[in-house]
Amino acid sequence: MLESLSPRNKNAIVFMVAAIFVIFLSGIFLAITYFAVDTFQTGLEGVSCELPGTTYGDCQTWFGDTIYKLFNLKPIIIIFSYLFIFSLVLGMVLLGYKNGENPVMIGVIFILSSVFTYVGLEISNIYRTMLTNEYFYQMMIPFTIYNKIMLNFPWFIAFVGLASLTLSIVNYQRARVNTLQSDLDY
Repeated sequence: MLESLSPRNKNAIVFMVAAIFVIFLSGIFLAITYFAVDTFQTGLEGVSCELPGTTYGDCQTWFGDTIYKLFNLKPIIIIFSYLFIFSLVLGMVLLGYKNGENPVMIGVIFILSSVFTYVGLEISNIYRTMLTNEYFYQMMIPFTIYNKIMLNFPWFIAFVGLASLTLSIVNYQRARVNTLQSDLDY
């Protein structure tokens, strides 16, 4: 069945499969990054030194004018996580619409949605197990929306798959325009 698909359709399948795993891994990677930056900032706040011969006087004044201003951008990591997930979901839904031109792809999208809803259950269980580790739990606290998505990952995948499937059916059923009049006679 999949041998008859064009390379473009095979790439769409690969993107949909990869996007599910990337959603899972991106939040964890960004949480580790956020936690590392936060730990680094806490460590710098404990540093006490003097800078003779400078206008700053001590390290904390210098850090306040330079490094701490960069640390104020930490919330961007959380926002980037949400925007990244949104862009992957949008890509999956739009690929569903675009692949509605081929009826075989509608069936493939349905099967992928069904299979990955079960895979999402396993991924959600893995995430729940990871949350039992106190360090991991502390890292994930600022990522509230990501936590909600991952704890309900099967539902998330099912709804994204359903939206993708619905748009592919809509694209397949829509009336074609700019075609010969004889193609429109039923």
